[in-house]
Order: sequence, then C-alpha cells, then structure tokens
Amino acid sequence: MTSIKRMTLPVLGLVLSCALLIALSLSSAQAAPLALPPRPTAEPTLPSSGSAITGGTIVLHVVAPPSGLWATVEWQDVAGNWHLVDGWQGTLESDGTKTWWVAQADRGKGPFRWVVYDRRGGKVWAISQAFYLPAINRQSIVSALEGPNR
Repeated sequence: MTSIKRMTLPVLGLVLSCALLIALSLSSAQAAPLALPPRPTAEPTLPSSGSAITGGTIVLHVVAPPSGLWATVEWQDVAGNWHLVDGWQGTLESDGTKTWWVAQADRGKGPFRWVVYDRRGGKVWAISQAFYLPAINRQSIVSALEGPNR
C-alpha cells in the first residue's frame, strides 16, 4: 500500500502538469492576433515634367492604314538574320501609330526594323528601313510607312 501512495503523488503531479500545459496552450491559441499599424496606400503617379525620365520611344506611323494591320519589331544579329522582339508587337492605334518604350539600358542598340503584316499571322504588308534605338533620354525614333512595299 505504501508503494501505491508513493506512485500516486508523482502520477498526480504529472497529470496536473499536463492539464496545466494544455490549458495554457488553449488560452494562448484563442488570443486575438496583434493588428498591424495602418499603412498608407501608395497612389501611382506619373513623372512630373521636371523629373528625370530615362529611356525613349520608337514610333511607327502608317499613313492611311487599312484596318487590322499587325506591327512587329525585329532585331538583326551579326550574321544579318532578323529576329522578332518579344513583346514589341500588336495592332496599330486608331491614328495609324504604334509606340514602344525603350529602357535606358537599351539606348543606341540596333539595328531594328518594323515589319507590318496585313493581319496577325498574315502576310508581310510593309517593312521599314533599319534604325537604332534612341541614344538619349526622351528621344523618339519615328519610322513612317506609306503603304505596302512587297
């Protein structure tokens, strides 16, 4: 009987300790998470006329274009082969233009050319003269096409 009394106290202590740990973990799990302080929402803004704009544009202008023309830009490698520039392709705007932004890191690179198709995936309608990307900030390189040059 004495051995039972000796074991009861440590077992009871262990059970009470476990119950206390479970109660503490449940109470901390139910506590509300800390709220973060409010942060202002940044509104996108355009650069002001006095701020430094780095880069330039290339512009295609097609005189009296038929509807549905698809404009692409190609670059020429050292072997003379032309390759499509990923991302610089799309339909002309309603005024017959297509404009692409040129990053400062690409200034002066070339040669490039515009290739205009009669529709997306269609036949070549016109090809511009080769040109180089803008060499200075805010410069626009404009290529004009008046019609098909097959």
